[in-house]
Amino acid sequence: MTEEASILLDRMTGFEFENLIADILTRLQHGSVEKILYTQDGGRDILIRSPDGLIVVECKHHPKGSIGRPVVQKLHSAVITSKATKGMLVTTGHFTQEALEYARNLVKSGTTIEMVDRPILIDMASRAKITLVSGRQGLNVWTYSLPSYSDTDRAIADYVASISSSHPRHPSALLNNRHRIISYRPIYVVTYDVHSVFETAVGVVHRETVSKARIILDGNNGRLYNDSMISFLESEHQTRFNQPHEDFVGDLPTFQVDATTLQRVAKETITKLHTRTVSYYGRNKQMYTKVCTPEGREISTLATFVSSICH
Repeated sequence: MTEEASILLDRMTGFEFENLIADILTRLQHGSVEKILYTQDGGRDILIRSPDGLIVVECKHHPKGSIGRPVVQKLHSAVITSKATKGMLVTTGHFTQEALEYARNLVKSGTTIEMVDRPILIDMASRAKITLVSGRQGLNVWTYSLPSYSDTDRAIADYVASISSSHPRHPSALLNNRHRIISYRPIYVVTYDVHSVFETAVGVVHRETVSKARIILDGNNGRLYNDSMISFLESEHQTRFNQPHEDFVGDLPTFQVDATTLQRVAKETITKLHTRTVSYYGRNKQMYTKVCTPEGREISTLATFVSSICH
């Protein structure tokens, strides 16, 4: 059994960060992990010999920095030179939009570069039973506590009874042979504020103001979940994700949406949700309409990532 560990990121050297990534990849059983000597790396810090082929890994420990396109280009060259099946770029910071776009375009030409930034790295570490610590805060993936079997049975029975009828036995009696299956879905819970004021020649025609509103975005593709998911999850208690529940079935999913993409998609989604078309009278007594769209600077966001449970 893999032992749990806590790792302090703040004072970690680049060499120590490479060792951390090698440990995470080994724990996650990606394949045979091999460190490359610093003087010989050539854009390759780690090699993974997996059943699917060779994977070249480049590590960049820049918690407050951004990784740009040149680093991706260097890794791309290393992948080709090594005749690898794909590359992986791992950072404690974030990627620029240009770097992400370049990596996406490489896929079209047959080369895959897996982009792992801070949130995705935290997810990988969590699944490897490693807690990353920055400052005094543990960087965790969160999940929602599961109800007991009796609570689940009662809720299902009440729901079946509300939509059906049977005689002579009560609908709940039809549910004797049931089994609960747990699956996990990676989601980002984004809390946001919007403060927008829209004016014309006649003055203020609309104010769009919300505080601590929430949306849920899919951690795999950034798509918006419906409002019913928000109302369901708001009442549930969050706990640090440690390991799958004993009723878990299938493969544990991973987060795919990086922080840069998340911020862009979140603001685009919030902007669309809070765009309003308002009508107003001008000074000439004529009716006008105005599309009121919040600007990016009027939207502030805070994202946490949760491995949501569905059962």
